[in-house]
Amino acid sequence: KERTSEDIPLLWKLFREACSNNINLISSESFLKIKYVKYNITMGLFWIDPQQYLNLDQINRKHLRLKNINVESLDNFGSYTTYMNETKKAFGKPFYEISYDAWKSSQMIALGR
Repeated sequence: KERTSEDIPLLWKLFREACSNNINLISSESFLKIKYVKYNITMGLFWIDPQQYLNLDQINRKHLRLKNINVESLDNFGSYTTYMNETKKAFGKPFYEISYDAWKSSQMIALGR
């Protein structure tokens, strides 16, 4: 109920751009302003292409801190790109492996191991 009439078409536009690996920096500013989208959009991008896009959910953000990558804000696509580049450099693994390692680590903690 809190969405504007432009929100859903904008998200579909982002989906098409992400599928072609050609996200428009100008439109990226708009989709990050949509309510409840901020970090959730990175999960959607990751689902589209887990080799190209990094999921910045809570589990992964915590895992990134192990390499001193502190995700402070996600104000624009440029900051997201910076986090992705820092992550590639620090971990030297594909994003899907980093995400799996983060999930595995969170499960070990949850089990008290």
